[in-house]
Amino acid sequence: MPKLTAVFNVTLPAPIVMRSDGKPVVVSVMIDDFNVLIKLIPDSRSRSKKHKERLWTVACNAVSIWVSRDEKVMPPRVIPKSDGTLDLTIRIPYFNKRGTDYKRIALQVLNNAIMFFKYELKQPQLKAIDEHTDEINNPKWIDDRGEEIRTGMYVVTSKGIFGQRNEYGVIKFENKHKRNLQSSILKTKMTKLHHEILSDAQSSAFEGNIRRAVLELAIACEVFIKHTLFGGSDISALAFEALEDKRIVSVRVLDMIDIGGVGVPNGSFKKYDKKAYQDIDYIFRARNKVAHRGNPVFRDEKGNLQKVDAKLLRQWWISVDKLFSWAS
Repeated sequence: MPKLTAVFNVTLPAPIVMRSDGKPVVVSVMIDDFNVLIKLIPDSRSRSKKHKERLWTVACNAVSIWVSRDEKVMPPRVIPKSDGTLDLTIRIPYFNKRGTDYKRIALQVLNNAIMFFKYELKQPQLKAIDEHTDEINNPKWIDDRGEEIRTGMYVVTSKGIFGQRNEYGVIKFENKHKRNLQSSILKTKMTKLHHEILSDAQSSAFEGNIRRAVLELAIACEVFIKHTLFGGSDISALAFEALEDKRIVSVRVLDMIDIGGVGVPNGSFKKYDKKAYQDIDYIFRARNKVAHRGNPVFRDEKGNLQKVDAKLLRQWWISVDKLFSWAS
């Protein structure tokens, strides 16, 4: 049977750091009935090495993935018209039928490789490639003789706009924000820690990483509350930390926003917004399950086991915004 190959040349969101002799590194695998090659292409334009090292340290900015499979039939032959032009559209149904499987395999191999570099080799700037990336949707097709097959199609993709429904705390820019934007441009400010962590939680949520979003959301709440209640007084903060270190006191965040809320103009958060308070409670219950077992679940007030999904996470985010407004 004739072999059909799809070649996906993908630019990485961040470089892979590697030692190289200047040649591409090729890894081959079999997945289902596909033969797959992934080629790491070193960029030798910027390289370095120590005096006694043999190999150069270089960046790999792009990878090439070759996905091949034996097909019963090859694309239909295109016969030139009388004026010499070619109508390639007759091939579109052929590639539409098969392209999804080739793309799925390429994306699986690419993102599994990226996760290896990100977590096993601890290269944190790498991120998974989105299925809507143009390079994933427009491979180069090659026949079993190594010749390119023109498809007569080009796929244009469009990513959704993150935060278009104000989900996960996103605030849409409007004219009323121009003055604040101007002030921010003129004066460099240090970002508060809870804002940084909350932003990380947003990124995790939009990427669909629910368990990490839960963990970071809970940390952002804890940091915000402790900085709010103790940030204005070094003496009280040091005293509280000393008592905690000696295990003389152990205060939950929920206790701080309820009982400790007497020091906030709006009083107890539990009385301020009972439903939001309950959501904060659930966030920390889910946080504990994520920390202990890596699973975003929690038990509600009735003892029922609940799994955190995107819908519930969006609801919790509204309650977190209320918490921040309550204490600000």
